[in-house]
Amino acid sequence: MTTRTFATWVEPYAAQLRENREQVIAFACSLPAEAWDRPSPLPGWTYKDLLAHIGRGNDQTFQDLLRTVVARKPVDAKMFAVDANEANAQGVGERRERSPDELIAELEDAGEEIQELLSQLTDEHQHLRQEDPPFHFEGYLRFVREESHDLEHLAQLRAALER
Repeated sequence: MTTRTFATWVEPYAAQLRENREQVIAFACSLPAEAWDRPSPLPGWTYKDLLAHIGRGNDQTFQDLLRTVVARKPVDAKMFAVDANEANAQGVGERRERSPDELIAELEDAGEEIQELLSQLTDEHQHLRQEDPPFHFEGYLRFVREESHDLEHLAQLRAALER
């Protein structure tokens, strides 16, 4: 893992996202091979599908947003007009044949990209607001942190061991 520095206001977001991702990766690395093909709590998905979703599901919206903000481009509302169920199903379908190790590597890469993008944010970005469409960047970061998407799915992955 690369050592990065962050703007003071970004550090708490970066730290939590990094820690959450590290927990998921550590658990995924410890899951027995036979658990990956079991049905998950999400209908029609195995535990391996769930892992595929975490690494490249609709979370790409967050990375797309970070790329846009870092490039100092306006945020397009269409970025958020994603049918999450469809995007998730497509992302999982595209990764279904990958091994758990490949999916874990993808998860690591996505986490590294997020950290790299967060490290490029400056104090200027903290107060980034846009009127059309209405958007407040730090408010969106708070939402991502509070949602704890990785931890929600970590709890589901842990259920694999209880079955």
